[in-house]
Amino acid sequence: MCVISVINSLDAIPSHDSIDKMAHENPHGNSISYFDQITKSIIYHKAVKLKKLKKIQKECIKRGNLKIIQHYRIASVGSSDNKLLNHGFKIENGSINDLQGSTNSDILFHNGTMDLKELLQISKSIMINNPNAIFPKGELSDTLVMSFILNFVDYSFLNHYTDSNRFCIMNGKTGEITTYGEFANVHDSMNDNQLVTSNDYFTNTYNVNYGFYYKPKSEKRVSKDIQKEYERIYENNKENLDSPRDVKDYHETLNCPIEELEEHLLNEIDWRIENSLDDMDFFKGY
Repeated sequence: MCVISVINSLDAIPSHDSIDKMAHENPHGNSISYFDQITKSIIYHKAVKLKKLKKIQKECIKRGNLKIIQHYRIASVGSSDNKLLNHGFKIENGSINDLQGSTNSDILFHNGTMDLKELLQISKSIMINNPNAIFPKGELSDTLVMSFILNFVDYSFLNHYTDSNRFCIMNGKTGEITTYGEFANVHDSMNDNQLVTSNDYFTNTYNVNYGFYYKPKSEKRVSKDIQKEYERIYENNKENLDSPRDVKDYHETLNCPIEELEEHLLNEIDWRIENSLDDMDFFKGY
């Protein structure tokens, strides 16, 4: 699950420690957009390194540009390694999805997961009824498709999805930020600020889902090795284990080499165990 940090004042600026935590829990891309008081437009930077994001935040403070949205992505719909799927997305017909620039169009940010098939069906209806509608090009995500839809409907449409999603939109002409869904208030102990974020998961240590079905091929190969190792150990130790899931709990006593595998993939398995996936589902997609 991604996280959005909404900044409207100096006392909502996240410390470097909080930025590091948000990025660590959401490792597929960092983005920052702000409203420039001189040009009266949104300046956006997507898929930037933390060092650059922190530098941009510092410059915003120095210049008094205190309408800022930061987004830290973890893939749920769309590839984890496609930088263009970082947020935000311009709400404009025929929008060009680029990594940086300026705009007077509104920009959408999202935390959560929507049904892409449903959104594509809505988009199809829009295009049938609007001959001039231009659908986005390139790889799609649920948020990118929603940004297309919002060209043709009132933004209150987002309220249909706020049971399990959070959104915010920055106005391209004024910088005003509107949130949809319940945002959290998080105390930043490093600078004593009160952050406004789309969730507070980054404040704890979680074993997160690293966009499993959207991993790069190299990570999927390692995932297959995990599957084979778990299945092998389970077959050889059925008398001690009820399911392949239990291998994780017993791997130390069974002296298997799982601890040598990449830590973030072990976290993936932890997450799947904690969320009680069925034994067969446990290995789907490996």
